Amino acid sequence: MADLDQDVTKNVNDNSEKDSNRISVKSFYPAIEEYIKKYYIEPIESFGNLSVPSLGSKAKSTTKRTLRKTRDVFSVKRADLREEKQEICSLEKEEAVIDAADECFDEDLLSRSLTDVMKEVDETFSERLIRLAAERNITNVEIYKRANIRRQLFSKIISNKDYQPKKETAIVLALALHLNLDETKDFLSRAGYALSRSSRRDLVIKFFIENGYYDVLDIDQALYDHGLEPLSTTEDKR
Repeated sequence: MADLDQDVTKNVNDNSEKDSNRISVKSFYPAIEEYIKKYYIEPIESFGNLSVPSLGSKAKSTTKRTLRKTRDVFSVKRADLREEKQEICSLEKEEAVIDAADECFDEDLLSRSLTDVMKEVDETFSERLIRLAAERNITNVEIYKRANIRRQLFSKIISNKDYQPKKETAIVLALALHLNLDETKDFLSRAGYALSRSSRRDLVIKFFIENGYYDVLDIDQALYDHGLEPLSTTEDKR
């Protein structure tokens, strides 16, 4: 019985020491606020939400014609930007293939083929999740517990290669995998998402990733303390 008491006391002391050595998430707050000030970009209001002040009928007609012309100009510019974006995405995809191919030859010439590399480039979100977990030797249980999501939801994601998660779910899974910023960007893009500088919430998340801090509950606390919606309150309930 005495030995058991000693073991319990030792465990308590060990846990207390771990807690005392653990970084408090609140110690990051001053740096987070400076980070937001430095990188935050005010979102541009949608042109469609532009309100027109009360004018006479003739002035209204002129204003409407001007707005229509301006809208047409914006439409053309948006189309041009869309084409440029598609070209850039295509180039980035080609570069990713080349980079992956270089890595293939550098690491083990015989272990992978160009077909394997192409498969990685075209991976869905679910497929990338499964591969990254295997490469890092992280179990399914570890992932969904770290991500603070339900086992049933995690099972749906890995069982359906075309599953489309909510942005918050994609982010907590990136955190659970301990991805760096570039890996996170690529991982989120598989689900059609990105971290935006026009979102204070995204900037807080980005700050923690850049600093290698991945505790979802602590990040949720930081978001809440900054008046932002925590990730775990918007879990995909499908």
